[in-house]
Amino acid sequence: MSLLELPVMEKDEPIYKYQIKLHRYMVNYRYEKKKKILEFINDWYRTPTGLLSASSDVNYNSGFKFENILQFKNQYYHMMPKNDKSKDFLIKNFEKYNEEFNLELEYDEELFTTYNVLYFIKLMLKKIDGDLKKEVLEIEQDGKKKKQKKYTVTLKKL
Repeated sequence: MSLLELPVMEKDEPIYKYQIKLHRYMVNYRYEKKKKILEFINDWYRTPTGLLSASSDVNYNSGFKFENILQFKNQYYHMMPKNDKSKDFLIKNFEKYNEEFNLELEYDEELFTTYNVLYFIKLMLKKIDGDLKKEVLEIEQDGKKKKQKKYTVTLKKL
């Protein structure tokens, strides 16, 4: 039996052995899904005008890569890929990840924005008992109050 197949309790098998197999399955399932989510985030951030390039298309770092999904921490919205790049990214990857994570979302490229990518990530994280937390900060700049949003991936321990 593969580690990615849901284990079935065999006849006369002690319950503790089945629980061990089930736990191993859940750990591997989460690990594989975390890898897919990380791949999704890295591909999205490597689009031109991604990370650290909010002001210039020339500065984007095509080699930037999150090594771990938990490194997606305190990521400011204004530093994420712009709406047009996020739209292109979702058009290209929507079906693949929608099916992979059984999200049952409807395809509507007219609505694709950076917020839709973040929502997509949030839904994928829910499949592995995770979440995408949003924090809104109010900062004062030149005598005006501005809101900045930052996002952090959280995961529950298995």
